[in-house]
Amino acid sequence: MARRLGWPSLTLVAAVLKVDPQAKTIEVERMLEEPRQQVRAPLPAVVSVVKEIGEPRYPSFMGIRKASKAEIPVWSAADIGFDVPAPALTWPAVIAPPKVETTCEMITGDSPAAAAGRLADRLLEEKVL
Repeated sequence: MARRLGWPSLTLVAAVLKVDPQAKTIEVERMLEEPRQQVRAPLPAVVSVVKEIGEPRYPSFMGIRKASKAEIPVWSAADIGFDVPAPALTWPAVIAPPKVETTCEMITGDSPAAAAGRLADRLLEEKVL
């Protein structure tokens, strides 16, 4: 995705340390085998994260009360000065696959052995076996 968009790719991100909208940069901490690596890249960027980034921080009771009264701002791409790139993939039309007509034949018999014999005969007739 990053190569297609021409943006930097930040992989294995364990924490987002700083986002500077004025300088249009992001600073992240990458989780490698042993050490952790701090990386800064220009925005926009493609970021892939490790599962540890989603570990919840449990709020206090007062934090819950404050959050219920907080107003969450909503910004559009134009508000933050971001130009949405053209889609890399388009679907001109969605076509359903052709319908396949099938029939079901129930093979019965007086005993399981008789039903198995009829099934074997039918499979030989259709040249399946």
